[in-house]
Amino acid sequence: MKIVIAPGAFKESLAAGDVARAMAEGVLAAVPGAVIELIPLADGGSGTVRILAESSGGRMISVRASGPLGKKVDAHYALLGDGSIGAVETASASGLDRAPIPHRNPLRTTSYGTGEIISRMLKPNPGHLIVCVGDTATNDGGTGLLQALGVRFFDQSGHEIRERMCGGRLGDIGSLGLDRLHPGLAGVRVTGAVDVLNPLLGETGCLRVYGAQKGATSEMQDLLESGMRNFAEVLSGAFGKPVSELPGAGAGGGIGAALATVLNAPLTSGIDLVMEWRAFHRRIAGADLILTGEGFMDRQTLSGKTVHGVTVAARKQDIPVIGIAGRVSDKAMLLEMGLKAVYGLADEPIPLERMLADASHLIRSKTEQIVRKLMSGQI
Repeated sequence: MKIVIAPGAFKESLAAGDVARAMAEGVLAAVPGAVIELIPLADGGSGTVRILAESSGGRMISVRASGPLGKKVDAHYALLGDGSIGAVETASASGLDRAPIPHRNPLRTTSYGTGEIISRMLKPNPGHLIVCVGDTATNDGGTGLLQALGVRFFDQSGHEIRERMCGGRLGDIGSLGLDRLHPGLAGVRVTGAVDVLNPLLGETGCLRVYGAQKGATSEMQDLLESGMRNFAEVLSGAFGKPVSELPGAGAGGGIGAALATVLNAPLTSGIDLVMEWRAFHRRIAGADLILTGEGFMDRQTLSGKTVHGVTVAARKQDIPVIGIAGRVSDKAMLLEMGLKAVYGLADEPIPLERMLADASHLIRSKTEQIVRKLMSGQI
């Protein structure tokens, strides 16, 4: 029996590789003779760059950069393969885990640090730059990132906004200037690898769907949505590209929109990109089952997350997929997506703190239970 184990990270708990190893232990406890293929994945969010580096024989490089609250943090980027491709993830410097829950406020958080990392990456002059977008604490439309790369923002009166851009300043933008854009970007091809395909605005946009987890109250959401709409109009007027409904423009609190317009970057699905680098379609051939998962599975999973990408790929080869998550919501919708079954880690509700601390044991135990059920025909 060949079982492919292809999870994403259980965020704020376990990296994808750790999740995969815990699942493998559960499989072997139930079926000692199983042939296991471990393929840890990522979708553009946290952990994507490390997986790309591992897949290409590249190297990780540590760097200090501004976090979403302005304080310096330890971050990283990677040079892939022979070094001609650079990769950075917005989660590294601007990630949600960089902003403790009591301090999360998308009116104030900024993506400036991600722009700082990109600026440093341009010194070796890579021919191609992959910006992996997801898991940010920000909703600044990528204005902080752009500002760090030399883009200037002007208010409605034509005065330059000199403080670091953040979500609360989006409504003030009247125009932008590119005369000081980092010269290292000339001739560099930029690709945005996004973790979700949500548009910039509206009920399925970045703010309405993801704003609450970044600390946005209902009052903040109205203000931020209005500001983002203003910024979208400025971008569309400056570049002649309608950006509001572009799939993926809402990734990373609107960073996708900034990449697609100012840096002329095509936006691609992060999970599709990672699966390509992992040779996923070839490696799952002949599998009897794929086990996947992530920390929380709900309707957002359908927007381009790891589990969705795995399920779509498996369907093409008629391989059943079972999903395991810390917590599950909208189960019927997930099953309609094509999963054979989906399970939460605990049969009874347990405190989040315990789930995070005991995640490895819970994943191993739940995987063993699922595989035993499968072997006995109960699934």
